[in-house]
Amino acid sequence: MRGASRAARARARADLVRRRSGGTAAAAPHDEPGTLVPGPWTRARSARTVPGRALDVLAARTAALRQPRGGNPRPPDRARPQEPVHGVTGSYTIGRCEGTNGTSVPLFPLPNFWLFPGRNEALHIFEPRYRRMIEDSLDGPGHIAIGTVAEGHEHELAGAPPVYARGGLGVIRWHERLPDGRFLLLLGGLARVELCEVPSPHLYRLVEARVLTEPEPPRAEVEHLRPALLAALAQRDPQAEAEGGALPFGQLADRLILRLGLPHRCIQALHAELDPLVRARIALDEHGRRRR
Repeated sequence: MRGASRAARARARADLVRRRSGGTAAAAPHDEPGTLVPGPWTRARSARTVPGRALDVLAARTAALRQPRGGNPRPPDRARPQEPVHGVTGSYTIGRCEGTNGTSVPLFPLPNFWLFPGRNEALHIFEPRYRRMIEDSLDGPGHIAIGTVAEGHEHELAGAPPVYARGGLGVIRWHERLPDGRFLLLLGGLARVELCEVPSPHLYRLVEARVLTEPEPPRAEVEHLRPALLAALAQRDPQAEAEGGALPFGQLADRLILRLGLPHRCIQALHAELDPLVRARIALDEHGRRRR
């Protein structure tokens, strides 16, 4: 499929969490583009534009949903509306929460970065406001919400850039504080979450993070698709084959997604997609296309 239309890109930009003015402290100078420590975990996160074509995730999702389930072909249903994939299409925007339930987690906005459940990501934290964020998190449960900075807003990192409404909830699994106050840490992905910003008394932002639960896929379909996912993952990353055998089905699909070199908007859409069967079918389809 060819590149997305201008209207599709405009809709993509609308699908994010925008911070509204007032109620928070001023931001400190931001130097976070160097946040990620180079390594096997972080390299796979960088969105790479694929020359000549870009995956139309909405069309791919619709096609994936129409594929046979449990061995029985699913006939087209023209009356069935096409559900938008959050992060790519639709007017799914979230701003500041009207009310809060009293619980919030720090928001760490990062460009071209997605925290997937089950992943451990190495981070290097050196900007003052985010050093403070880590210190405060370590005094509590150690939870941090990763919000992917909306495409085209990377230049706003010094302030409060808009982030997509669906992000990742992580927990600090390991950390080391360096003599100069910087932090090295390992952030473990816990769940996909829906973000809603709340007032913050800190230099960093706070959000409510509602955990999103993915549907349980039918066992027959998992048994049918799992070997194909493992084979595709082994071709993309032979070192990941042993790890993949023990992964839940949805996380296995996510591992393959991260190794396909998809454009930013497509990774965001698939990160926001809760149905593991849809993610698996799209990942396998793209794997096949990109081998040709």
